[in-house]
Amino acid sequence: MNPDDQLRVIAEIVGVCDQAGMAVWLRGGWAMDFFLGEVTRPHRDVDLFCAARDADRLVTLLHARGYRDDPGPYADPPRPELHETAISTHVPDPHQPAGSPLAPQPPGGAPSVAVPVDGAGGRRPAPEQQRDLVSPDGVDVGIALFARDRDGCPTVAGGPYAGERWPPDLLDGPLACIEGVRCRIVSPRAQIEIKRMMPVWVPGLPRRTKDAADIARLQAALDKGAPHA
Repeated sequence: MNPDDQLRVIAEIVGVCDQAGMAVWLRGGWAMDFFLGEVTRPHRDVDLFCAARDADRLVTLLHARGYRDDPGPYADPPRPELHETAISTHVPDPHQPAGSPLAPQPPGGAPSVAVPVDGAGGRRPAPEQQRDLVSPDGVDVGIALFARDRDGCPTVAGGPYAGERWPPDLLDGPLACIEGVRCRIVSPRAQIEIKRMMPVWVPGLPRRTKDAADIARLQAALDKGAPHA
């Protein structure tokens, strides 16, 4: 997919949200590149976070601009025993000191962790968890929905993992820019945690080479003091 087309889609969605008094946050590969200030690799799609309360209004506004719903099948609900394993598995993180809010917590310790927003096996999550659209020029857009718990922590909005917590600083990322396009991004530290821990939270999910490369880029930028850090 042409990155210029994807950047135009990002700019359009941000503009729609600004006019409607809503907000979105980039996640995934584009969030990393906006944090770094340059396009570092190809991206299959544009991934975003949006508050669940704004989802219907945002999708309606995008439909009016020619976006259409992705017709792909929904993901099968995961087995309950995998859900329990995902919550209780602990893998030490050598980059985070003990007690760090980003350090994966042992069973019975910190709040539960969230689960992937992208459906396994190429299948889409349920619409109460994520809205999947295609722009008029063919750009795939995945809008993951979040709610908040009583402590204000962002949580998975729907689906089989509704109420599971994302990292508390998930939405604390800066307003970042590439080629004049500005968008809020998820916290780089939270993104590193999610990429590291997703195969632990969801047993059987493979560790992807691109995720390892993204983690290395993000960590190096944080260590160096990136412009948006």
